[in-house]
Amino acid sequence: ATFAHPLLLLLLLLASASAFPLSLYPKTPLIKWAKANAIRLNPSLTYSHTFQDGLRGIRADRAIPANTTLIDFPLASCLVVGDQQPCPMPEFVHPAYWESAKLHERLALLLLSEKRKGKRSLYEGWIRELPTGYDNHIARWSDQELKLLRDPRLAEEAMWQKSAIDAMHEGFTRRCPNITVTVDEFRWAMDSVLSRSFVGQIPSEREACDTHGAKRLRAQVAMALLMRLGRKLPRVTHRLSVMFPRMRKYFQGTKLSTQLLLLEPIIDMANHKTTAKTDVSYDKGRDRVTFKTREEWGEGEQVFVCYGAKASSSLLLSYGFLEPSNPMETASLHTLEAATYALAREKGVSEEELDQRISACEAKGTLKHLREALVSAEGLSRGAWDACSAIL
Repeated sequence: ATFAHPLLLLLLLLASASAFPLSLYPKTPLIKWAKANAIRLNPSLTYSHTFQDGLRGIRADRAIPANTTLIDFPLASCLVVGDQQPCPMPEFVHPAYWESAKLHERLALLLLSEKRKGKRSLYEGWIRELPTGYDNHIARWSDQELKLLRDPRLAEEAMWQKSAIDAMHEGFTRRCPNITVTVDEFRWAMDSVLSRSFVGQIPSEREACDTHGAKRLRAQVAMALLMRLGRKLPRVTHRLSVMFPRMRKYFQGTKLSTQLLLLEPIIDMANHKTTAKTDVSYDKGRDRVTFKTREEWGEGEQVFVCYGAKASSSLLLSYGFLEPSNPMETASLHTLEAATYALAREKGVSEEELDQRISACEAKGTLKHLREALVSAEGLSRGAWDACSAIL
């Protein structure tokens, strides 16, 4: 009885210090996993909600005012790979192969490794929410389906992406023969990374003093020791990374990296809308990522995030969907170059003069825009317009 009151006071203080009231969280497996991994979620939202059109996303259960934090989580709870990162899972990927792999392939292999751990993985609660397949991605379409696009260039890019992923799988199978990964497993992991990863918002992990000399050697030794500890005691090292953010880059092995690629749990569940006014930012001091809205969302509305200003062809190739009334919609004018030359001849431009004008455009770098001419709601691209004007 003598310590009940102070203990209650301590619990109240901890609850008030949290980003959102603890008592308001619904007790779903995903929310329990998020709380266990120091991820702070807004209780006014439902994550991984299935809407009437069958798509999953984030729904506002109550009105959300502007400038509200929706998700806040430590970088320690992300799957992260870096360009100067030692292999974090030598039991799964041969270190020599890891060194030669690009960032997207590294992240796919890390995701696949965590998925195979099942309940032993720190990310199991989030991985179970990922799609089981990506048949909507055009790299998974049949040749007959690709012909329906009526866009040879987009179909060619889709076929190249598919063959590139399959070639990566062949290389992994050949150089890591002790691990069996089916082509479908590898495709799933690569599709997950290509459609859900984030890049660019996290600054370089490496500091100027880490580039050479004794400090770089000390960092390499520290990473080797702490990464080994992390493989043996992942939950302990995760908690240490959250409590002491500067240790996180040693446990993850990204201390010397200048480029990072991440899978950010739960934020990746938000669907795309070009006009969405939401921000994903990184606080270096806290080593946390924040997903914040700059606009109001009404009760029952879906909360979107902008993946970037992307044309429909880019959305279809990278994510497997089209955005209705996409303000960044573009159309390719394959015949514009030939039509421009023909019009110049009709206007009396000699072949010699035409060749000179074409060479001048090529020197300025505008000819490539004419050959790959795109027109959007705002009209012809600036480069193509400049080339047309110069030639005519």
